[in-house]
This record gives sequence, C-alpha cells and structure tokens, in this order.
Amino acid sequence: MVYTGGMMCKPSIGGRRGACPSTWIQWGGKCYKAAMKPLTWSEAKDECTKMGSVLVVPQSQEEADFLLLLEPIPSEFWINCSDLEEGTWKCQDGTDEVEFRNWADKQPDYANSNEHCAEVWPEGKWNDLPCHYPRLGICVRPAPQLYF
Repeated sequence: MVYTGGMMCKPSIGGRRGACPSTWIQWGGKCYKAAMKPLTWSEAKDECTKMGSVLVVPQSQEEADFLLLLEPIPSEFWINCSDLEEGTWKCQDGTDEVEFRNWADKQPDYANSNEHCAEVWPEGKWNDLPCHYPRLGICVRPAPQLYF
C-alpha cells in the first residue's frame, strides 16, 4: 500500500481471478461441491439451490472426468437431467440447455416406465433411473470474479 497526502492507495493489478468458498473446489471458472450424503434427485436439486448453486450437468468429457475425481463421490451421482417435464430429456446448467450427452449403450431405457432422472456411473456414462433412488449430488456455481 502507498500512502500519499494522508490517503491510502491500494495497488491495482490488471486481470481477474476466481475464488471459490473454502469448501468448494474450482475448475474451469466454476465452483463445485459434492453432497455429503445420498439424496433423491429432487432433494439433491433442492440442496444445491439452498447453497446458491444448481445440480451439475457435465458440459464436456473433460468436465465429466473432473467430476469423477471429486470426493466423496464413491460411485454414482445425480446430474441435472430428467424427462419429468414434457417427457423429453432436458439437461440444464441452471437455465440453459446443455448439448453434451454421454448416455451408456441403450440408455435411457425407461425400465419399468419409471426412470425419469439421470445419474453418472463410475466410468462416466449416464443412466436413467427412478428419481427416488438415493444418490450423491454435485452442486456447481460460477466462480466469483475478483477485480484488483
């Protein structure tokens, strides 16, 4: 800091960088946090909303690979994809439709006509299953931008 004429001036540094809250992990300009306990799909979405975020939906294979490394993700986890509205699969990152899809072979298969929510398997492929099954969730939000 520089003091001039009784006034304090902070140095200005060009550019910006993100800073996620301490319990979140930053990757690619976003902050991620894995839920600590299995929840239904709706509960996972609600939990993310309470934290000012949304349930994640991978937007690339690179992001999917990163998500599989998050702790405490031991196996499957929910993603923000469902066919609950209009019977058409929608994957949203909050408000916008995400184009990336990574369905496993022959998925979604609507087994027993009650599989309307999507999960990611440990190898990264997507599967549809009943929304009331317990799974972990991963929440995502944009990394805050700090200006210097």
